[in-house]
Amino acid sequence: MNTELKKAIDEIQWWQDNAFEDNAPGCLDPAIKLKDAYLAEYDDTPIDETWLKTIGFVEGTDGTLDHLTIGDPSEVLPHTLTTYPEINSWVYGCCSIIAPSNRGQLRRLCKSLGIQLK
Repeated sequence: MNTELKKAIDEIQWWQDNAFEDNAPGCLDPAIKLKDAYLAEYDDTPIDETWLKTIGFVEGTDGTLDHLTIGDPSEVLPHTLTTYPEINSWVYGCCSIIAPSNRGQLRRLCKSLGIQLK
């Protein structure tokens, strides 16, 4: 994140933390939404199974490996994203893909594939 953007995000957070909203309710709403959306998309926090479940992935098994999937597996061409945490493998439909390395990358991947997250 560039320094100017980081400074702007820190400033919005400062105003949010210091109860500016008490003086002008709703005034910061657009800035807060923008800050939260940006931070979510560029979140470098590692992906873990607990977080995947909170954003809509469900547990399953294929008889050999446990996995977490999001999307509709009943479609003719499955529009699903599946991860096999034990082997750090990711599959879109029936094609292996490069594993996203953090939450922001996963959010951007799902957005580009049209997969909605919670």
